[in-house]
Amino acid sequence: MIQTNTFDGAVEQSWREFRIELANQLASMDRDDYFIVGAASADLTSLSVTVDYQVSDEHLVCVARCAGLAVDQALLGRVHGQGWLPTGEQDSVRTDMPLRFADRAAVLSAEFLRQVGGIQHPCFVYARDSEGPVALRSRSADVPLEAVVPTPPQVEFPTDYDELHTAISLALEWKYGTPPVTDEGGDFVLTLGTMQAFVLPDPERPQLRILVPLLTGITGRTRAAEVLADLNSEYRFVRLTWDGDQVDAAIDLPTSPFSAQQLSDQLDCMAAFLDTIDEEFAQRFDGELTRTDDEIDEPEPDLPAGLLALLHLDPGSGGALDSEQVATVCGFDRDTILEYLHISEEQEIAWYNSSNEARDAGDLEEADACAHESHGWERTVTSLREALRVVTLGVHRRPQQMKLFDTQPDQPDLFS
Repeated sequence: MIQTNTFDGAVEQSWREFRIELANQLASMDRDDYFIVGAASADLTSLSVTVDYQVSDEHLVCVARCAGLAVDQALLGRVHGQGWLPTGEQDSVRTDMPLRFADRAAVLSAEFLRQVGGIQHPCFVYARDSEGPVALRSRSADVPLEAVVPTPPQVEFPTDYDELHTAISLALEWKYGTPPVTDEGGDFVLTLGTMQAFVLPDPERPQLRILVPLLTGITGRTRAAEVLADLNSEYRFVRLTWDGDQVDAAIDLPTSPFSAQQLSDQLDCMAAFLDTIDEEFAQRFDGELTRTDDEIDEPEPDLPAGLLALLHLDPGSGGALDSEQVATVCGFDRDTILEYLHISEEQEIAWYNSSNEARDAGDLEEADACAHESHGWERTVTSLREALRVVTLGVHRRPQQMKLFDTQPDQPDLFS
């Protein structure tokens, strides 16, 4: 699946992750629990914008405050249009909804923080409950959202192949926002434009190679060698190599020290070079381009058996399973539900990003297919949240009394 790699896309994904984590927090609240999110004022002495939450009679009560809100009537009108209601106090609005609609509350809260509070990124949002600060966590890594701000990993000095492989993996995850795919040999597989690319850590020396198979089916070796020599004198960073009947593009990088930023820059350099490759380039070698419009067949992630069981029980993700059924499949185990919730949220985000990318590329059929997958995982997330509430708070429905006898109306019963 294609991953967003623009700054705006990264910010939007961070806000989406923030909404998911906030919804998780709200869905697990019980009576007398208190939760608040907000952002500090310019002098860092107070919170300039806040949204606080309490539970009352299975309803979530949300109160949002921002200094100066009452003065901007146009902004206040937009806030009311989103579903917020006056509280009777200046600069504050409120809304309430059944606790099962925690997702809706998270969306309203995020929009209030962004549109009214002017918060640019969720890393600036402070969260706490009645016991103290709470670290809302990112989906892509088990770290607080503050770490989602694009900052490359530190320069490292790998001492062996395993350490180099780990460093490259972290660098690629930082760059593309998702754990990288590897082939059977441990080499990293990715897509640059419409071509398959590889990042190959050297098992013997402190270096790596970015490799892209460009052309195949070349038969005129003498002609190809002449063209290859001419082009290698023209390109500054990318080197063209001959391998059997194909031509590859390669960039070699030293890895002692290893720099994630340098790897990222050279991947961008390779991508820019590949944008210049066309049919005319291939004709100079009397070869064929290896590029394809088909996506790389990435291995499907291994899903836990219990989560697969949920998907099989509800293959259309139509919401047929209730919370107690889901909790039963999960063995009424909180940690299991949280694990499945984490996986499902990752799937929802990945398919959502793929849908946006496909739509931007004009592939509406692919966009709709990815959106369908994203909505399915979103419903799975909702079901798991309800199950988490059942297990955490002990909210069970009393089972219906089984009918023992099929009595007739005109016959006396036990108490006649």
